Order: sequence, then C-alpha cells, then structure tokens
Amino acid sequence: MLAVCLLTFIAALTAAVPTPTPEPPNGIHQCARSECPVYTELEDYGLDMWKRRIEPGVWVRKVAPTCNRTDALGLVYIDIHNYFVDNRINRTTPIMMEVSENKAAPSFCPDQLESFPCCDEIYALLFYIPAVSQATAPPPSKDSGVELVHMEDPREFYGITFGGRPVNHNVTAKYKQLSEYLDDQGIRFDDDAFLVATYDSSRRPQPHRNEILIPIKKPGRSHDRNDGIDYENEGQENQANSAIQRSPITIMKFYLLYPVIMFFQKW
Repeated sequence: MLAVCLLTFIAALTAAVPTPTPEPPNGIHQCARSECPVYTELEDYGLDMWKRRIEPGVWVRKVAPTCNRTDALGLVYIDIHNYFVDNRINRTTPIMMEVSENKAAPSFCPDQLESFPCCDEIYALLFYIPAVSQATAPPPSKDSGVELVHMEDPREFYGITFGGRPVNHNVTAKYKQLSEYLDDQGIRFDDDAFLVATYDSSRRPQPHRNEILIPIKKPGRSHDRNDGIDYENEGQENQANSAIQRSPITIMKFYLLYPVIMFFQKW
C-alpha cells in the first residue's frame, strides 16, 4: 500500500512539472514559437550588434504601393497572410520590411511628388517559407502581387537588436547607431537598403525583439542573373531598360516588382 501511494505521489509530482520549451539553435527564443530562417551568427560586436549569415531558402514578398513607411505593412500584409492560409502553409517569424532607396524613379515623376512609384524610398514585405513547404509552395496568383523568391546562396548582414516597437523613430535611431559603428570600424556596407525584422506582434507582452539588418558590401557586384536568386517571372529585370518608354500605368505595375528584385540581387 505504501509503495502504491509513493508511486502515485511521484507520478503527480512529475505531471506538475512543466516541460521547458527547448531553446532554438540560433538562441532567439521567438524561433522556438514559430520557425525562423536558418541563421548562422558569424561575429558578435557587443552592444547588441552582430554579423549574420542567412542560409538559402524560399521567401514570399510584396512591394507596398505607398511612399509612407507606416502605411506599408497594412497595405500588403493581408495578401501575404492569405497566401499562407489558402495554401495551408504554417506562418513563420519574423516579419521583414525592406526599405530601399528608389534609384530608378520613372521620368514621368515631377519634382517633389511623393506618391507611388515616385517615392524616395520603396517598401516591401518579406516572409520566409517554412522548410517543409519550400519544395511544394505554389506560385501566388498574379492578381495578389505576391512573388516567390528562391534564394539559392547564403547572404550576409550586419545587424543590431532592439526592443520595444519598431516605429519609425526607433528604426531610424538604431540604423544610425549601427551604420555609424560600421563607419567607425572601417567596415563596408550597402547604404541604400536595409531590413527591419519584427519577431513579436504588438499584442504579445514585452520584451519584444526587433532587428535592423544591413547588407554586406560586396566589391564589384553587378546586377546580373548569376546572383544565386531564382526568379518566378523571367525577364522582369530586363523591363528596366524599356520601362521609361511605356505608359505611366505600365511603369507603375513594373515598379511593384523591380525594387525588390534589385534588393535581392545585392543579398
């Protein structure tokens, strides 16, 4: 009888002890909750700054038809969300917002006009496709404006981690902190594009994790097709040479794709 009571007590005690969530290999606890891209940390500079390699994988992307960074997420999020839901693909983290300088503004844009595509900056939303779905992820509908990107080579970034919310003034301050550190160290980086990675929804309790990622400068990099990126729609980049001769409506459709294509080539 005593043995039975003892076994019952041990079983109850064992059941009461919660099983800890295993720490993901990259050390980011949000990646235990939702799958993240495969990261390899290369260097730790201190002060929450680091160098990272993002391993090859498949992504979905959509350019936001706005010149307002605050509005960009809301304009494209639902289309990417619907792609995951409609195809029964598990959602991943983080949400990545690309911010890139608009170096190829169409000639029809009058000076000082800040309406898409005549923006100083172009914004695009990026989501990682989970590993189990990468081989079978179907092409998004053309009407959705969502694109699949197959990143076949690893890409390296300098980054900085910060908490709170990734509102514009926080993003600007952290980008400045990271870029000034890299300048002071004589480290070369691409200064015309960066990523803002958000790991937590605003509804989740603090602390939150956010990151700024700046692409590593690669000397002599040319925008050709030998960049390790497989594009769903061949010939998109060639549209750049002739877009100026087309109507404003045609050029606007082209601009929904072109800035993000150029960004992924720099990765």
